[in-house]
Amino acid sequence: MSKEILWKSIKARTPSFQAKSPSFQGKSFSFNAGVKNKESVEYIIESPIRCGFLVAFCKHEYNLENMNFLIAVMRFKDILKMDGNAWTKSWRQLDEELQDRVFNIDGHDDDSEAEVSTSWPSTKVNRKAAVETMQKIIDEYIYDDAPYEICCSKQIQANTLRRANLIDFYGPEVFNEATVDPIKTMKKDILPRFLSSVDFAHMKERLESCATLPSPSELTVPKPNKKCIDNASLESFPPNRKFELNEFLECEILYGEFMRYLFKCVCSENLSCLRMINIFEELMSQDHLEEAEELAW
Repeated sequence: MSKEILWKSIKARTPSFQAKSPSFQGKSFSFNAGVKNKESVEYIIESPIRCGFLVAFCKHEYNLENMNFLIAVMRFKDILKMDGNAWTKSWRQLDEELQDRVFNIDGHDDDSEAEVSTSWPSTKVNRKAAVETMQKIIDEYIYDDAPYEICCSKQIQANTLRRANLIDFYGPEVFNEATVDPIKTMKKDILPRFLSSVDFAHMKERLESCATLPSPSELTVPKPNKKCIDNASLESFPPNRKFELNEFLECEILYGEFMRYLFKCVCSENLSCLRMINIFEELMSQDHLEEAEELAW
């Protein structure tokens, strides 16, 4: 979750803080839904944390292109599956239905004069965003000269490019056939080695440490040590002064006041998370990698 999303959540849940606080007076994708096997490729990839460990393993095993391709396809599917009713047929069904029809470059019958937008079946998914994401995947993984070209037959490559040209019909199914071989490679080669690796053991250890999480009252988050303002100068700000996120996170006084307010509203977790992210970034910038990792967990 990004800082921007957390900040929006804070503002949405506490819209009146800067106006009413006494101190501020006068201021998802699934390759296979329902997977139960906790040592399957699908189960590992669907979790950001588990997937991160697998990505790290693939990186130092020099076999990252398949993993990155599958992740990119997941993100592409996430965009189009925002509208679950727009595309209801599998790529196999569509292949059979469309095999005898000839389409122009915009994905329409050659005899049709319809505009591209008229065939787009979704009112919830932005076609331009979907096409741009799809094209990025093709440029990086599918073309012969792609920088991270995956191993697939010429026939699958041609099929995928044809379906991409017909994205209005195929939607999230565009890359499904192209994922078959990478998933097989992951299952038969990469996954067995990952399951017996130090990375997997470390992942299990870390996840087990999160089995019992502390309550909010048990969390201690260090305050910022900077003082952008002092106690006396709060009154000098005009009533309509709006403090920015970075000011809250960097100033000891502002952070403390806002945290007390949020704690009363029982919604202080987002600000605590943002502060911890700031500390993490500071440690990373100073190359304190072990401390940063411990803080991250």
